[in-house]
Amino acid sequence: IRRNIWISAGIIGIIQYSSIMSSILMKNKWPFLIALPFMNCYGIGVTFYYQQKVAYLCPNCQHIFSPSLWAVIKAKHTATTRRFECPNCHETHYCIEVPKAHMSTEQLEISHIQHNN
Repeated sequence: IRRNIWISAGIIGIIQYSSIMSSILMKNKWPFLIALPFMNCYGIGVTFYYQQKVAYLCPNCQHIFSPSLWAVIKAKHTATTRRFECPNCHETHYCIEVPKAHMSTEQLEISHIQHNN
């Protein structure tokens, strides 16, 4: 997951800095303004993609859950953890990211139901 994101981020970074340099060299804001919607769409898209591929493990009770996209966006985080309230034990911790591929369909459904209540 992370490798794909880093590769695509590198490509978007090249586009971003090329548009900034073009704007500076040409003394014209249009190259940057044209690239801006693409950079914003990339940011939204990669956040959604990442949220769909990752679940979180509570360090207290070992419950695996999948929070909403908005909760993921708002949460304080490090490179591999995010601060959430566990829907199972209701304690707030930095929860560890785990691939959703390791979760059964039943676990995903239960975590969505518990999170929505």
